[in-house]
Amino acid sequence: MPIDADGLDPDPLVELAAWVAQAEAAGHRLPQAFALATADDAGRPSVRLVLLRGVEPDGLRFYTNRDSAKGRDLAVNPQSAAAFWWEQTNRQVRVSGRVVPLDDAEVAHTVYDNVTPNPTLPEVEGGVTAMNDSGADFVVGVGGGSAIDAAKGVAVTAQMGGKPKDYLFGVGATPFPSGMKPLFAVPTTCGTGSEISGAAVITDPDTHYKHLMLNCTPDVAILDPNLVASMPAPITAATGMDALTHAIEAYTNPGNTPFTRMFATRAIQQISRHLRQAVNGPNRPEALKHMLYAADIAGQSMAVGLGQVHGLSHVVSGRLGTPHGVANAILLSQVLDYHRDFLKDDLVEIAPLMGINAAGMPADKVGKDVVAEVRSLRDEIKVPSKLSDVGMKESDVAQFVDDAQKSQAIFIAAPRPGSAEDLTAIYKSAL
Repeated sequence: MPIDADGLDPDPLVELAAWVAQAEAAGHRLPQAFALATADDAGRPSVRLVLLRGVEPDGLRFYTNRDSAKGRDLAVNPQSAAAFWWEQTNRQVRVSGRVVPLDDAEVAHTVYDNVTPNPTLPEVEGGVTAMNDSGADFVVGVGGGSAIDAAKGVAVTAQMGGKPKDYLFGVGATPFPSGMKPLFAVPTTCGTGSEISGAAVITDPDTHYKHLMLNCTPDVAILDPNLVASMPAPITAATGMDALTHAIEAYTNPGNTPFTRMFATRAIQQISRHLRQAVNGPNRPEALKHMLYAADIAGQSMAVGLGQVHGLSHVVSGRLGTPHGVANAILLSQVLDYHRDFLKDDLVEIAPLMGINAAGMPADKVGKDVVAEVRSLRDEIKVPSKLSDVGMKESDVAQFVDDAQKSQAIFIAAPRPGSAEDLTAIYKSAL
């Protein structure tokens, strides 16, 4: 497959292109994330990286070409952005290579930016209303995981009708929505993997429960290192730990496959190598490129599911408003430590990926060293280390455990089913 690396280290792109080819040969249908699907003269898909320039994303955006001719220039930012083509007949994307203000190009567009961390049902409903009022044909989600998850919720609900809650797994009448508006995802953080995953996480503010919306993989994901270059260090740190959590939980999930472990393996290795530099090192720009790639393939690794870190952290975010990556960073070491004996074979395999020389070392010692390395990485990049740091009290534990059992069953079953006693012990160890 042709590769247009445009300044990136070509090795990860070549590797990803090979993985995509292998997946497609095996019958897996993957969105071309970190690679934009185009077509060559023979109509065959090729893989090209697309870099957007000068984008200053500030939320969720919608664009329309309802009143324009096929192939009208559409851009990602009203001020300055690289334009791309949206051809409605065959849903192919072409890069125009021009930087144009939307207003100068007379491109109709509507901006909706009422999206907060841990997006809620009312926020998604507001986006649906804005999209319907504007007559927009498709959705572009620009931002972190919250903006992209909200964009997914809007794209599904605008296409299917009704309310976003209708499509929440375990709650709604249609837990497997069958359609969505065309969706472009442009992440501006390195961690959530939402641009490649088939699920969105939406909070019900009435219950504080975080629910999944499924079957909402973006049609196209565009990853640009320029968009994350100015990301604040605390956000880089938290979202990077989120990506590490995705990869480790995917690796240790009992439903893992050789395919998902392939992505998880590379993601753990890349994050362990580059996250410190990406947060505050002298080689930050280069490290951010690797983190953007690693976060994306970590997102692909979680196709078979995650585990108790996410189940417990969703409750923390739902109740306290804690950023998702921060909650994951606090709980990852505690869940691994609690299940260390059960996961000993997996941790022996993970250790060298994190730079631990485990040759000849007893498995129990290796497991302890992996947990210690997770904590060391978290502490070095200055992410909170205790749930008490984000406002959780011991008196909250019973409520949080109850929430987890009622709303997070799909997560708390891995790496092995968690009883109330197990979840209580993990929460208390993280205070």
